[in-house]
Amino acid sequence: MLVSLKYNFVFFSNPKCATTSIENAIKKYCEISLNSVNIGGKHISPHKFKKSWGPFLRKQYPKSSSYQKICTCRHPISKMISWYDYRCRKKLLASKRIDKYLGDIPFEEWCLNEMKRTNTGFFLNRDFKSEVDLAVPISSLDILEKHFSTTIGKSIHFKQLNSSSNNTTKKTDSQDRFKFAASNLNHASTEFIKRIDYFEQLENVFKTEEVSSIPDLILRIKDINV
Repeated sequence: MLVSLKYNFVFFSNPKCATTSIENAIKKYCEISLNSVNIGGKHISPHKFKKSWGPFLRKQYPKSSSYQKICTCRHPISKMISWYDYRCRKKLLASKRIDKYLGDIPFEEWCLNEMKRTNTGFFLNRDFKSEVDLAVPISSLDILEKHFSTTIGKSIHFKQLNSSSNNTTKKTDSQDRFKFAASNLNHASTEFIKRIDYFEQLENVFKTEEVSSIPDLILRIKDINV
């Protein structure tokens, strides 16, 4: 998580959603940086932020305006596939996180169980409303680049980085896995189905030609209903 006191925004690090490259591009403009995975700071959710860091920042920096809350996101099935690749890395076997290793479990088996989980995702509340002002699909990162460039007053560019690059599957494998998950949604929880519905609506908001500004996007995002 990154917080810019000067530019009044909070960037939440949604796992497996291009956050490493984004953080590298904007972290020097942020006075507060939580980057430890072990204590949960790097991936603190907007909901937890609201309960802890939000009140703290308002108390410590009362002259600052309200913070614009931003995160990135991706299709729930694609994110699930990325998680599987990440947790199949051989180096997990030599670490204290060996219990996270999935290399001996077939994707299909893990996928069917994973889709049954009932969480609402990183930035959605129980009513499936966004807890951030701006949730940007990773397919529309150019819009986020422009937004940060305008906000900060400097050209911001996200370099392509991939923390799972040593273990990513071939594109055809990912496509096959996506098709498998999509054809077995009858095994998925209601929450997983709603997350897919929400993301697809969100992605359509970013693709529409009628949206001309960030305020327009924020208003459209508030109107999404699943």
